[in-house]
Amino acid sequence: MFHRKTYIIRIGLLLSFLLFSHTMTQGIGYLTDVQNSLFFPPLDISRNYITHEPVIINFLDNFTDYGFSGTGIPADPFIIENLNITTENDGICFFPQDTQLNNIHLIIQNCLIKARNAGMLLRGDILDEEGIPLGMFSGHIEVRNNILKNYNYQGITITNIRNSIVSGNICNGTWDSKTGIELFYAGSSTLSNNTCYFHMSEGISLTNSDDCQVFNNTCSDNVYGLRVIINSSNYPNFTGLGSHFYDNYFLGHGGAGILMQDGYTIDIIYHNYFISDLCDTPQAFDGSPGNYWYEPNLLEGNYWSDLGDKCYYIINGEDQVYDLYPLNKIENCVDPINPTTDPQNGNGDGFPKLAIIALAVCGIVTVVPGIIFFLVWRDRKKVKPAITPVAQTPIQPQAIQNIESEVKKEVTRTICRNCGSEVDEGFKFCQNCGQTL
Repeated sequence: MFHRKTYIIRIGLLLSFLLFSHTMTQGIGYLTDVQNSLFFPPLDISRNYITHEPVIINFLDNFTDYGFSGTGIPADPFIIENLNITTENDGICFFPQDTQLNNIHLIIQNCLIKARNAGMLLRGDILDEEGIPLGMFSGHIEVRNNILKNYNYQGITITNIRNSIVSGNICNGTWDSKTGIELFYAGSSTLSNNTCYFHMSEGISLTNSDDCQVFNNTCSDNVYGLRVIINSSNYPNFTGLGSHFYDNYFLGHGGAGILMQDGYTIDIIYHNYFISDLCDTPQAFDGSPGNYWYEPNLLEGNYWSDLGDKCYYIINGEDQVYDLYPLNKIENCVDPINPTTDPQNGNGDGFPKLAIIALAVCGIVTVVPGIIFFLVWRDRKKVKPAITPVAQTPIQPQAIQNIESEVKKEVTRTICRNCGSEVDEGFKFCQNCGQTL
């Protein structure tokens, strides 16, 4: 009987441990479940790539030297395509040192790059060989349908190049990788249909890049899916226009699906899907009040996997920011909702009941294995069943005195000479026969 009980408890302990491990790794392992789904296009390595050395463009003649097609005009752009580059440094670098590169049109497409440092570094500030500024790039660059792998830093970085298009790229990090796609001072750009996963920082990062369109991207298993920072308005070509972020998927993030730190523009975030199973991990964080977490004309917000039965979603941050029109809200919600007075949220302190429930579940999953282990350990020490001692009622002092008194009385009793009965001391007649004592 003991062995059967121990076996059952051990099975329960194993199942609890597996459930706990699944809960703790669900976010960073989300990609495994959906890699072959619509979110993650397969890595196309069957293309007829051309094995090529790393590409560095500093001067206009470099395009001819490498044998790339095009003349650099809008109707006939330079094209870098179908290259298979494996290097311990950077894959493709565009570092103009000649003003002849100022207005070129360039397309980089269909390349497979496995670079130890960065996949692509594209810079728009034109510097001579001694680092003296010669001007700013004002042409056009498109980066599309490339696969970037094994980099330690960035998959694609674009600096000081506005109006860029980054579309259809797969940035496959290694957990040592920093960022998938990174824009620095690259406003009015479009990022679409990219897939970025396994990065120790962000899947997509925009720094001082205003007026961008970011849509149909998938970011999974990154610390942050998307990070937006605008910490100054004092940089060239700042428009003051906010960016639009829509139809993106953020899955399994360790920090937040979107981290907004934009204090100078008003951004609109809508029709995005936030899916994460990590306990106590915010889906989004907004440190810049004024942003819309729904489309103000459509009155449509985002999908939140942890919304529960709420009619709105609370965005983490210093100020209370809300998605007032979640896509997956319950049917009987009344629009618009006032979160500060909504009885569903109690005092509106920004901590939804679902988060409390999630924390409680995580706590139970963590504690239960320990309790089961303690029970197994305790039972193993019980070689023989314990004998329960008979409870003894302590004798009170008064009871002791009564007993002593009874003893004394027995000692001082007398015998009736007529019938032989014992008579208590103090009686003058026998209680049995009535004879005078």
